[in-house]
Amino acid sequence: MKRVFAILFCILNSVVGLAQQYEVTKSIENDSVYFDLISLRETPLWWQISTIDSLNVTSNFISYGKLHSKDTVFSLVKIPQQETIDTINLQISDFLDFKLRGADPKAQHEVSYPYKIPYSSTSKFEVIQTFKQSFSHDKPTSFYAVDFALPIRTPITASRDGVVIQTEDSFKEAGGRELFDSANYIYILHEDGTFAQYLHLDYKGVIVKQNDIVKAGQHIGYSGHTGFSTRPHLHFVVKNGLGISQEFRFSGYRKWLKTGKRYKGQGDPNLD
Repeated sequence: MKRVFAILFCILNSVVGLAQQYEVTKSIENDSVYFDLISLRETPLWWQISTIDSLNVTSNFISYGKLHSKDTVFSLVKIPQQETIDTINLQISDFLDFKLRGADPKAQHEVSYPYKIPYSSTSKFEVIQTFKQSFSHDKPTSFYAVDFALPIRTPITASRDGVVIQTEDSFKEAGGRELFDSANYIYILHEDGTFAQYLHLDYKGVIVKQNDIVKAGQHIGYSGHTGFSTRPHLHFVVKNGLGISQEFRFSGYRKWLKTGKRYKGQGDPNLD
């Protein structure tokens, strides 16, 4: 008989920066310890499990997969009871490298997918930094980001259909790299497992909430000047679940947008 003897409440440690809960249940059956993974979220999670080289432990596990909203993965990990003395306090991380992410770490992104320039089609603004530029788009997390010079409180629109997975709009200050983690933002998960980041939004500049379904061109917030920012602007980037930026194209443009050039928006025209 399978005997459940513990429920572990864990906080998501995600490259996406989420802070949502899930549950891991632990049980014993036929001299083995089993771990089940339970989602408490309205949006999906992806897990990755791998062995720890320094540990010589016999275990069976499902190395990668998608956990759907409010779903359960049974027997995610199986560890022979003989491998541990303390089954009461045993956790997956004692034996394996276990990560949960709010977007797909193996997402296959289509470069040609037509993203909408994320502000009203009645507006035209300058690109002040584009792909792989040295000021701040110089690492894998930001290689394929675009910065638009937008006045504070310019309406921001979604570039692609998706679901809101996280928002923040409590920050008020802008400055140097010491404020890197103090930007307001919206993260939107896409159908292909990638997600878009809309960064440096205004204080109280988010008008959507977590789990909202949004359509491309829809008003989602207001631009601002928060976090690591030298001037008011919108930082837009598409990433996979590992936080690595993905090359993309805006609708109607076969090549990268150019720094110093002004571009017409492609969002809802009734926002200005």
